[in-house]
Amino acid sequence: MQDVIDCVTRDNIDNFMIDFRTYIESSISIKAIGEAICDAENIDKAFSQLKTDGFTWIDDGEHNCSIEMRAK
Repeated sequence: MQDVIDCVTRDNIDNFMIDFRTYIESSISIKAIGEAICDAENIDKAFSQLKTDGFTWIDDGEHNCSIEMRAK
């Protein structure tokens, strides 16, 4: 959260909120897909949990987002 406090200003908060909402909504969807796969394949739902290395925000006003998924 310190990174957010350090980089978000009154001038860029709207752009940040759009991008952060997209990030959170994407994680909710990805988690739901993982849970559905676990249900369909009778796999423990613990395997559908998400872990993140963080959220890197670039204040460019572009609202581009990329998500990288890796399996353990």
